[in-house]
Amino acid sequence: MSVGGSPLERRRGSRYSRTAMAFHWMIALLLLVTTGLALFREAFGAQAVWMISAHKITGLAILAAAVGRLGWRLAHRPPPFPSTVGRREARVANTVHALLYFLAIFVPVAGWIFVSMAPEGRPLDYRGPDNIPELPLPVDDRASFAWHEVHEILGFAVIGLMLLHVAGVLRHEVLGEGAIADRMLSRRRWFRLLIAAAVILWLLGLSLDLLGVQLSQGARVGSTPG
Repeated sequence: MSVGGSPLERRRGSRYSRTAMAFHWMIALLLLVTTGLALFREAFGAQAVWMISAHKITGLAILAAAVGRLGWRLAHRPPPFPSTVGRREARVANTVHALLYFLAIFVPVAGWIFVSMAPEGRPLDYRGPDNIPELPLPVDDRASFAWHEVHEILGFAVIGLMLLHVAGVLRHEVLGEGAIADRMLSRRRWFRLLIAAAVILWLLGLSLDLLGVQLSQGARVGSTPG
């Protein structure tokens, strides 16, 4: 089924509503912040406990925003893809979106569980300060560590899906196959500069983590329970 309207509209597709855009970019920026904090924290070690504190707060903010975004999505059908997007590519895009919805909710919950079950004897660079309410769960060091691993592994899955999502958009922009980004991106120049700066900082954190760069002395998060 083709998208109605002018040839330019068929190439671009309809734009998302302002509410959908607000949800999308709020979650996207929070994801950049919280994953960036986790990646930069690995480089700074135990001296960056405040980063874990901020990571926890932004994680709960993502959880709340993702639940709101999912509720909005269920009540409002998204605009159709441009005519330049094939059926197979549309299925991949929808699958990536669905996985991001799921992980944006599940990963913060997994982190909340691991922190709630961590014993007080754990160092702050592992569980962070007690700046969020804990879930009513029994203290269990091994179970806490297992949930920490789930939280961390799926966190990297989120990073992979974010990169895949951006790569799909850039593919259309570079090849000139329709202005996909314009469907969700604000036309305000300051907003586009903000997104670019956030992405650059995030890529810096990812590079530091992948290269194993330590900017200060300190233990890395995720040591096995004793």
